[in-house]
Amino acid sequence: MCARGERTAYGGVMSHPDADWAAVADRLAHDVAQLADGSSLEVAAVGSERPAKLPGLRRRLLGQQFVHIAPWVRLERVEDHLVARCVSDHREIGFPLSPEEKVALSRLGWHAPGEADGPALLRWVPDDVPTGPYLPAADVARAVALGVGTLREVFSADPARVRIA
Repeated sequence: MCARGERTAYGGVMSHPDADWAAVADRLAHDVAQLADGSSLEVAAVGSERPAKLPGLRRRLLGQQFVHIAPWVRLERVEDHLVARCVSDHREIGFPLSPEEKVALSRLGWHAPGEADGPALLRWVPDDVPTGPYLPAADVARAVALGVGTLREVFSADPARVRIA
């Protein structure tokens, strides 16, 4: 984590105090720990929207070429695991990512999805066999660090405008 005004390792600028991000992390940890099996939540960086190119059929149906999409991380409980998904530049999502952002996402642990996984970047928590019933505190902390780190360090989001729903 970087102090206010410092550059992140990925080129973004940290312009928000750690305390603001700690509040987001605390709320996200609470919400993740309470997820019921099959439920999900989305953490989005409102105010950081970018024009994303719509795929062909949707573009023709809606009569527009671009929509504005905020960077997001979606967390879904699947039995004793948490499946994390992140916005990507896959043609179905079309969110523009710079080469630096792609490297940053990879360093944080995001993986390209397989054919059956959909278009979003992917990460399972835990990565292997669960060590206990859903979701041990260490795994909650890992998921929160992934979600908050993605929005903070990669997309330089404003914690006051992060939406958890």
